[in-house]
Order: sequence, then C-alpha cells, then structure tokens
Amino acid sequence: MTTYGYIRVSTAEQAADNRSSLENQKRRVSGVALIHGMTDVKIITDAGVSGALDMADRPAGGALYRKLMKGDTLIVDKLDRLFRSARDAVDTAAALSKRGVNLIISDISTEPLTEEGPGKFFFTLMAAVLEFERTRMLECLETGRKAKKAKGGHTGGQAPYGFRVEGLGRDAVLVEDPGEQVVLSRAKALYASGASLRGVVQALAREGFVSRSGTPFQATQIMRMVK
Repeated sequence: MTTYGYIRVSTAEQAADNRSSLENQKRRVSGVALIHGMTDVKIITDAGVSGALDMADRPAGGALYRKLMKGDTLIVDKLDRLFRSARDAVDTAAALSKRGVNLIISDISTEPLTEEGPGKFFFTLMAAVLEFERTRMLECLETGRKAKKAKGGHTGGQAPYGFRVEGLGRDAVLVEDPGEQVVLSRAKALYASGASLRGVVQALAREGFVSRSGTPFQATQIMRMVK
C-alpha cells in the first residue's frame, strides 16, 4: 500500500505563483497525509501540463493512473489539479474506487471519497447533477430531432425508401425520389388489396421492380415500405 501525492500546473508562470506553485501543492498534500499518519508520500509531478487532458493522458499522471492498485492512496490539493471536468471527476473517481484506491481531494475533505463524510456526499451530489444534465440534454436532442423530422429534415442515417437526402448537416432534408415513390405506391396498393408481404415481393419481382442494389426486393424492405 503506497501513498501518492499528485501535483500539477499548466504553465511555468503558475509554478512561480505562490497560490498555485508546485511547492505549495506538495506542502498541502503532505499535510493531509500526516493527518492519516502517512509519512512516506511519493510525489508525482506534471509541470506545464494542461488540465484539459484526462489524467490517463498526462505524462506523469498517466503512468501513475496505471500504477495505482488496491490499498493505495492518492492525494491531490484541489479538484482541478486532477480532473478536467465534473464528468471526468465522477468517472475517474468511480474507476479508482472500483480498483480499491483511496482518493483524497484536500479542498473538499481530508477523508477518502470512498468513506462516509463530506467528500462522498459531494461526489454523490455531483454525479446526480450530471445525470440530470445528461437526461435533459438527451431530451432536448430528441425534441430537436422530432421537430426537424416534422419539417422534412433528415436526422441521420440512410434515407427511408422513397426519399433521398439533399444538403449536409443541419441543412439536410428529405425529398421524394420519383422513381422509388412509384415502387412504393405500387407496393402499398398491392398490400392494401390483400396481398401478403411475400405476395407483394413476388408481384414486384414479376413486374420488373428491383431494390436499390439491383436485386429483387426482400420481405424486410417491403415491411418497412408498406406497414
């Protein structure tokens, strides 16, 4: 079981700043370790490394992330020294917890986030907020797709039979394909007259209609067309 302290700054200027210097981070991390009787702390440093990178993608941080094992303790001074976003914080903390690694973020709590207390409460609350935001985002996306579809817009994927896509991205719309609309109308008429799906396929084949690939229509295609 090893205790690690992780410290990071993005630029040389930050390293010289008393408020965020590597030395100050190291001192605060060591102080938290002493509270728990941990005197041998291995300090891992990423100097001049952007916080926009995941911990696993940082030079020293990535090596540390892969090294951490059950029973180890990781201490950081502040949330933004280790994580790039709230989502990254929740996901990474959960991954470390699953591996049996104790994570302490000193500006939240001096106790591991896996134990009962302010730290665990904070992360539980943050996870709930993120899940709520994710749900709202998906709802907004679905509403946007439905609205676009209702206006004749294309929401992605292959165009349904009888239509083709014109435009790109947000400007993409579905327009009727005259040739395919003829086939679609004939298939619907056959089905409405009482023909089975198999019968519709056979009739279209006899009448010389083919699928987009140039082969006789398959039942699955017909089902999408006439139902």
